[in-house]
Amino acid sequence: MGRLKPLTYLLVDFENLQPPAKDVALVRGDEYRLWIFHGPHQNKFAADMVVAWQPLGKYAHFVQSSKPGKNALDFHIAFSLGELHGQNSTSNRPTRYLVVSKDGGFDSLFDHMRKLGCAVGKAKSIPEALLLAESLVPETTLVESTSGLMSLTSPSANTTSNDRIACNSTSHPVDVVAQARSSGNPKKLTKSAAPVLRRTMAQDDADKVIAELRAHPKNRPSDHQALERHTVSVLRNKVTMEVSNAVIEELERRKVVTSNGKKVEYKIPKAKKKTE
Repeated sequence: MGRLKPLTYLLVDFENLQPPAKDVALVRGDEYRLWIFHGPHQNKFAADMVVAWQPLGKYAHFVQSSKPGKNALDFHIAFSLGELHGQNSTSNRPTRYLVVSKDGGFDSLFDHMRKLGCAVGKAKSIPEALLLAESLVPETTLVESTSGLMSLTSPSANTTSNDRIACNSTSHPVDVVAQARSSGNPKKLTKSAAPVLRRTMAQDDADKVIAELRAHPKNRPSDHQALERHTVSVLRNKVTMEVSNAVIEELERRKVVTSNGKKVEYKIPKAKKKTE
């Protein structure tokens, strides 16, 4: 039995930023959904952009704000995230949501969604969103339905059964299918099969975070809280927040990160040349 590919939603604030057609062309496959949010004045699109999203067919969706306003599209995106989560919560397919925007202000909403077990994040471009999506792997657990068939759900300790389905960014995936086969008794496989997060910092954790920060200079977290979440994401959601803070302390010790109130600044060292 194979694992379902996560369903990935890209919600693009087209008024805030206009991704080039070549970036839109990167969104291909039936596991992707592209939602374009645009203002009331944006009624015409460039020909190369239309060509780029045409192959998506029904997987491209457009939402136009009826009135202009500073945060009009942000509210539309927030409302759509709630709608999508409600729709997908009755599905057995793991789901993740990426907002593509230069605007801030989504942190509180994302924190709430993560408490519901959602895999959610924000990026400033489509390529960055696709890269971030790979680190937001929703946890899936195999359970036995009343009909005797196996289905995939996403457990989360403090949510209702409906909220638990669809996605989870608080932990990392576990190959419960293999566990079920090896045990020979799938009925014993329940929520307790969820993996335990690593609680101690590994020797190369800080190096991994530095490498990721070096590779994406325009997408570095701007405050300490965002850096905590980013560190967990870089470590593939397999560590506790305590480990994340320990890694950040190590980065501060190395003078890679300095704190200025809630804000953080970076001094990333150059990558070492590989010796033959």
